[in-house]
Amino acid sequence: MDASHARARLDFKGDGWIAYTPPGQRYAAKVHLSYKSTPDRWVVDEIRYALPRITARHLRDLPIGKIEVWVNELTHQGLVDVRAPKLSDAVQFGEPEAGTLTWVDALPPAGKRVKGDEFYRRIGEIYGKAAHESTRPAVELAKVWEVPVTTVHRWIREARRRGHLPAAEPGRRG
Repeated sequence: MDASHARARLDFKGDGWIAYTPPGQRYAAKVHLSYKSTPDRWVVDEIRYALPRITARHLRDLPIGKIEVWVNELTHQGLVDVRAPKLSDAVQFGEPEAGTLTWVDALPPAGKRVKGDEFYRRIGEIYGKAAHESTRPAVELAKVWEVPVTTVHRWIREARRRGHLPAAEPGRRG
C-alpha cells in the first residue's frame, strides 16, 4: 500500500466540525467536538456519515479516542483552531505510537510508605496534563512509571481528596 494512502486525515471545517478520513479510504465521517471545561478538553459529541448505508464496521473503525487525542494535542500546541480554522487546517496522521505520554520523565519523589502533600500535588498536576493528551491517562502513567494501574488510581483518588484535582467526570475512564 502506498504510504500516502496509509494515513488518516483530519480536515477542520469550523464550528467544531472535523472531517475524519480513515487510512486508505475515500469517505469521511464528520465528527463534531465541543469544548468541556471539565475535564478541560475537546470531546466528540456528534458523528455524521454521508454514506448510502452505515454498517457496524464503520462505527467500530472510527477511532473516537484517537481523534480526541489528536485534536487536543493540536489545539494545545496552537496549531489549529477548532471553531474557526484556516483553509489550510488539514492534518494527516499515521498510527500514533503507543504511550503518548512520553513527556512524563519520572514518578514524583516520595518516601516508601509516607507520601506527603507535595507528592499528591505533583500527581494531580501530571495527571491533569495527561488527561489532556490521552483518553486513558492512568493506564499510560502506570506504563511509564512501571506501577500497577490500581496504584495510579489510588494516588489520583488521594490527590482529589486533598483538593489537587477536580472531582471525576461521571462516565469517563482514566
